[in-house]
Amino acid sequence: MGRRETPLDPSAGPVQRFAYELRKLRTEAGGPTYRSMAQRAPYSVTTLSQAAAGEQLPSLRVTLAYVEACGGDRAEWEARWREAAEEVAGRPAEDEDATPPYRGLARFEPGDHDRFFGRDQLLAELLELVAERRFVAVFGPSGSGKSSLLRAGLIPALRDGAPTVPRPAVIRVLTPGDRPLRTHAAALAPLGSDKGGGDGDTWLVVDQFEEVFTLCRDPAERAGFIERLLSAWDENSRLRVVLGVRADFFGRCAEHRELTAALRGATLLVGPMGRAELREAIVKPAAAEGLIVERALTARIVEEVADEPGGLPLMSHALLETWRRRRGRTLTEEAYEEAGGVRGAIALTAERVYGELSERQLEAARRIMLRLITPGEGAQDTRRPVDREELGLDPAERGPGPGGTAHDSARGPDTDPGPDTGSTPDTGADTAPRPGAAGDTALVLERLVRARLVTLDEGTVDLAHEALITAWPRLRGWIDEDRQRLRTHRKLTEAARAWEELGRDPGALYRGARLAEAWEAFGEPGRSDELTAAERDFLMASRAAGTRERRRLRAFAGSMALLLVLALVAGVVAWQQNRAGEQRRAEATSRRIASVADNMRYADPVTALRLSVAAWKISHTAEARSALLGAVAQRERDTFTATGVGANDVASLSADGRTLVTSDGQKGRTVAWDVLTHRRIGSFRTSDESETVTAVSPDGRQVVTDGESGLQLRDRASGRPIGPRFPSGNGEVSFGPSGHTLLVEDGHRLRLWDIRHRHVLFQRAGETMRQPALSADDRRLALCSDQDELEVWDVPAHRRIRTLPAAASRLACPSGEDSDGVELVLTPDGGKLLVSTVKGVRDWALDSGRELPGISHAGLWYLAPSRDGRLLAATDDQEVLMWRIDSPARPVYRHPLAGRQIAGLWLDADHGVIRYQEGEGMGGDTVRTLHLGGATAAGWGPKRDGEALFSPDASLIAEVRTSGRRKRIELRHTGDGTPAAALPPADCRATARPGHKGWSCQPLMAFSADGRTFAYGFSERDDRTGGHRAERVTMWDVRHGRKTADLPLTPKETSDPGVESIALTPDGGTVIAYRRFSEILDLWRVRSRTRVTRQAPGLADVLVGGSGDLAVSFTDSAALAVRPDGRLVTTASGGRFTLPSGHPVRSTPSQDSVYALAYSPDGEQLALGTDSGQVTLWDGDALRRLGVVSGTLTGEGRETAEPVEALAYSPDGTILAVAGDKGTVRLWDTASSRPLGSALITAGDAVRALSFSKDGRTLLVAGEHVPLQRYAVDPDRATAAVCARAGGGLSRAEWKTYIPEVPYRAVC
Repeated sequence: MGRRETPLDPSAGPVQRFAYELRKLRTEAGGPTYRSMAQRAPYSVTTLSQAAAGEQLPSLRVTLAYVEACGGDRAEWEARWREAAEEVAGRPAEDEDATPPYRGLARFEPGDHDRFFGRDQLLAELLELVAERRFVAVFGPSGSGKSSLLRAGLIPALRDGAPTVPRPAVIRVLTPGDRPLRTHAAALAPLGSDKGGGDGDTWLVVDQFEEVFTLCRDPAERAGFIERLLSAWDENSRLRVVLGVRADFFGRCAEHRELTAALRGATLLVGPMGRAELREAIVKPAAAEGLIVERALTARIVEEVADEPGGLPLMSHALLETWRRRRGRTLTEEAYEEAGGVRGAIALTAERVYGELSERQLEAARRIMLRLITPGEGAQDTRRPVDREELGLDPAERGPGPGGTAHDSARGPDTDPGPDTGSTPDTGADTAPRPGAAGDTALVLERLVRARLVTLDEGTVDLAHEALITAWPRLRGWIDEDRQRLRTHRKLTEAARAWEELGRDPGALYRGARLAEAWEAFGEPGRSDELTAAERDFLMASRAAGTRERRRLRAFAGSMALLLVLALVAGVVAWQQNRAGEQRRAEATSRRIASVADNMRYADPVTALRLSVAAWKISHTAEARSALLGAVAQRERDTFTATGVGANDVASLSADGRTLVTSDGQKGRTVAWDVLTHRRIGSFRTSDESETVTAVSPDGRQVVTDGESGLQLRDRASGRPIGPRFPSGNGEVSFGPSGHTLLVEDGHRLRLWDIRHRHVLFQRAGETMRQPALSADDRRLALCSDQDELEVWDVPAHRRIRTLPAAASRLACPSGEDSDGVELVLTPDGGKLLVSTVKGVRDWALDSGRELPGISHAGLWYLAPSRDGRLLAATDDQEVLMWRIDSPARPVYRHPLAGRQIAGLWLDADHGVIRYQEGEGMGGDTVRTLHLGGATAAGWGPKRDGEALFSPDASLIAEVRTSGRRKRIELRHTGDGTPAAALPPADCRATARPGHKGWSCQPLMAFSADGRTFAYGFSERDDRTGGHRAERVTMWDVRHGRKTADLPLTPKETSDPGVESIALTPDGGTVIAYRRFSEILDLWRVRSRTRVTRQAPGLADVLVGGSGDLAVSFTDSAALAVRPDGRLVTTASGGRFTLPSGHPVRSTPSQDSVYALAYSPDGEQLALGTDSGQVTLWDGDALRRLGVVSGTLTGEGRETAEPVEALAYSPDGTILAVAGDKGTVRLWDTASSRPLGSALITAGDAVRALSFSKDGRTLLVAGEHVPLQRYAVDPDRATAAVCARAGGGLSRAEWKTYIPEVPYRAVC
C-alpha cells in the first residue's frame, strides 16, 4: 500500500484550499499515480506531489502541468491560480473605528450584556440556584464560557433586579491571585449599615477560583480565604458567594471538607452549547450591529464547534477575525477561511503579530508570554496574571496587585459612589515605546493587546484566554521546551516576593539545593535577562550569603587549628559537617537528575535510562527510586533521526524496522542507516539522478530503485545492480514479506515477480486494483478488483479461494471515498484475512470462510501482525496499540502518541519492540522504538476465571481450577508451579451456565499472617432462590501438610445469605466468616469449634472516597482485611469489628465502592481500592484519612476508570502495589503518595492476585491468561535490568554534560 498524503483542511487558507482542489481533480481523473503523471509532464514525481502538499502555492507552470496530466482545463485553472495568488498576497485592512460585535478571546464583561447570547437557559438555571443557595459554584472546562456567564449574564440580571433573586446591596467581582486573603480582605467583608449598605446582601463573584490552587502557594492563606468565603453559609452573614471554577479542579475542591459540604447540591456544570444556542451566539451579535452572517458560514461554524470541548473562545476569535475581513455588511465564508477558521484563527493572528516583530522584539514577546504561564503539575497549564512592574514597565494605574482584581460591579441606592460595571481593559494606547528592553517590551505588549491576545486590566497583564495556550503551537512549543525552567522561575518569583515583603530578611534567602537549582537555571552570564530586578537581587543575595557562609566556615576551621586538641575536635566536627553537606548536595543532584530523566524519556530514551541509574547511584532519594522504577517500566526504548539528509528526501524503513533508507530523488543519492546502532551502513549514487528508492527488502539488504529506465534491484550497501531491470510498473512497488518476491502494480495490471528466477508467479489485469496483501510464505494474495470485489488467490495453484461471504467483500473493498482507512492484511501463515474498517478490524478464516472475533476499535491504521501471527499492532490518531489476535476484547499494550503524525508502524515481537516512523515519510522523520516488556509474554493461555491468592511470603499460590462444571482448589509453588500438597477435596459443582441461573460456586480462601495455616472451601449459592447449601471450611497445616479441622460455617441448606469471604487471625486460631448482604461476621474458634456471631447495627454498605462523606449503597465486593496485630477486621462495605470479641465499631466513611483492602505490615496504614481506580489511604484505625493516590489511573491515552482488583504492601511497607481488572499495575511510595515510575508493562490481562516476595525484591502478578509474572522492584536488580536495556551507563562526556558537579563514576 502506498504512503498516504497528509490530510488537508480546505478551511485553513488559500494555499491548502488550492492544494485540496488539485487533489480532487486528480481523484476525478481516476487517481493516476504521480509516477504516471510525471511521464506526461516535464516535472519530477517530487515536484508534482509537492504541488498538492498544501505547504506553499506552486508556480503557475507546475500547476498547469499538473492540470494537463489530469486532463483539466488550462484556462479555468490559470484563473483559479491567479485568484489564489491574489488572496495569498493581499489582506483586507481593519476598520479601526468600528465596534466589533464579538469579544474574541476576551471574556464578556457586564457592559457586554447586549452582545451576550445563547445562554438563556443556563442563566435561568443559575438564577434559580442562587435564589435557593447562598453559596454556589459554577464548574466548566476551560473555554466553556464560565466567566462570561457570571459577568455578562448573572451580574446584569442581579443589577437589573431578577424577580426570584434578592436585590443586592453591592456586587463585588474578584479573582483570587497568589495572596487572596491579604489582597481581598476588604472585599470579603459584607457592606455594613454604617456605610449605607441598606438591607440587601453583599454578592461576591469569585472568578477563576482555581487560582487558589495554581497561584497561592501558602496553605494557610488558601485555607483562610476559603473559610472567609464559607461564612456566606450563615444567613446572618449578609454575604452571598458565587464561584467560577475550572472543571479539572473539582477534585482539588474536594480536599477541603467544609468546601465539599458547601458545594453539595450547589453546583452548576457549564457544558457545550447546543446547536440552536450556537446559532444565537453567532448571528445575534452581528444583527445587533446591523451586520449579516451568511447562512452557509453559520452552518459551518455550528458544525465545527458543536460538541467541541472548549470551542467557544476559538469560535469567538474566528468570528472576530472574520468581522475584520468582512465585505461591507456581510460576514462571508470566504473571509472566515481567510481568517483560518475555528481551528486556525488564533494561531494565524498570533503568528501574524509575531512575524511583524524585530529580532529583539521576538525575544521580548517570548519572555512576556512565558511570564503569563503557570506550568501544570498533574493538571493542564494555566494562565498567570502579572503586573506591569514584573515585565519591567511602569506600574501605570495598577489595581490591587498582580495576583488578582476586585471591584464593585453594582451598588444599591445608599452605598458609596463607585463604578457601575467591571473594570475596563486598558488598550495600551498610551504606552509609548521607550529605548532599550523596556521600550521593546512596551511595544510588543501594545501589539499583543491590540491583537486581543493579551489583556491589560488596572495594571495587570493577563492572557485573553487559556485557549491561546493550546491553540498557538509556537507558545505550546516554548512551554514544553522550558517546562522545568519555568517551574524553577515561578518558585524563584514567589521566594523573591516573600523576601521583599519580609524586608529582605536574610533568613528568607535560598540555600542548598534550591539555590543550586536556581543558580543553574539563571545564574550564568546571559541567563539572568529574564529575571526582574527583585528576582535578580534575591538570587545574587542568596549567592553572596552562601559565599559568606562558606568563608566563615573556613575562617573558623583555620583559627581552631592553632590549638592541637581543639583542632582535632574542630576537624572531626568539620568532617561531619562536610559529610552532611556533601550528602545534601548529593541528594539535591540526585533529585535534579531524576527530574531530568523523567523529562527526557520521550526525547532521548536511552539517555533517560542512564540518567535514572545515575540518579540512584549518586543518592538513594525517593525521587531517584521513582526514576529508576520508571526506567524499568519505560516504554520508550530508543529514538533515531537521520543526519545530513534533506527534509524533502523520501525515507523508507525495512519490514523488520531495523534499516532506514533515504533517497533525495534529485541527485540520485541513497543513504542507509542502522536504526539500532544509529550508524550509517551504506550509500550509493546512481547515474540517473531522478532514480529514487521505492522499496526496501524486509531484511534491509536490498532496495528497488525506479528511474527513467525502469525498476532495478540493487544491493543496499554498494548500490550494485542485481540482475536485469524489471519492467516499469509506473505504480506501487513493494517486496513480499518473505523478501523473495516483488509486487508491482500500475493501475492496469498487478504482477508478482520471483526475484531470484525473474519470472512472474501471478498476474491479474484490470483497470484499478487496490489494497494487495501477500502472506509471509508468498502462497496467498488478497486484493480489491476494479469491480470493488474482494479476491483471495492461491498463488502456486493460480486458483481463486471463494470461501469468504459477500459481507467480507463489501467491507474490504468499498467504493469511492468509503475506501479511505480500509486495509487488508493476511496473517503470516495465510490462514486468516484481517480487514481494517472505520469501526475496527474484522477477522475471517480463509479455509472455512467463518468470521472470527475481531477488534472493536475505530480508526486503526498500519496493521502490523507479528511473525508468528499471535499479535497485531496498529495505531489510531492518539495511541500505538497491540492486541492478541485470539483474545481481541481489549489491547494488551498501548502507548500515547502525544499528537504526533505517524508514517508507518512495524512490530518485531521476536525482539520485544514496536517501531514507528514519526512524520510524513520524509528524510527528517524520527524512528521511535517502544519496549513491549511483558506484553508479549509467551505463557499466555486459556482464560482462568477462578480466583487466586498468594501466601504471605509469596512462596505459594492458591488457585481455583475448573474442570467442566466442577471447581476445585489447588495449592502450588510459585517457583516452579508444581503442586505443594494434595489438598483434601472441597469441590463444588456449578450447574449455572452463562446467561442462565442455577447453582454457582464462590471460593473461600485465606492464609494466616504467619503463612502456616490455610483455610479453604466453597460457598454454593442457588441464583434462582438466593439460598445456600451447607458450607464447610477445611483447615490445612501448610508446614506439616495435614488437615487439622473442618468447620461447618453453614450446617445445612438455608435461604439466608451465605458466607461470601473468609479471613484468618494472624495466628490462624480463628476463622472470620463474612455474610455481606446481612453484614454479619461469624468468628469460629478452631480448637473449640465454637462460634460468635456479630452484626453491624444499621449498616448496609459504606463507600470509600476522597471527601470522607457517608453514603449508603451495596458494593459487589465481600473483601476482608485483618490488621496485622489481630485486633481489628475491616470489610469492603465499611464495617469494622474489634477482635477477638467481634464487637462492631464506627464505620469507615466512604464515597466510592471498595473492591480491595490491605493493611501495611506494621498495621499503621489501611489501603482501600475503589471502582474508580483510586486508592484511599487511612490510618490503621480507619479514623483519619492520610491521602488519596491515583491507583490504576495513568493519565495516558483514552483512559477510563479501571477498578482496583488487588493491593499489596512490600514487606517494609514503603511500596504499595495497585492492580486493576484490565491489567494495569502501578507502584506507589506510601510515605509521599507519589507514583514510583509509570505503570508496569504487564501481559495486559486482568489481575487475579498480587504479592511481594518475602525479601521485597520481586513483585508477583497472577493474571487471567498468564499464570505468573515477576517484576524486579529492588534497586539492585532494577539497575542491572536498566543498564542492560541502555547498553551501559553514561560516558564521561555525557556525565560532564548532565552532572558536572559530581565526579564521574561508572554506574553500570
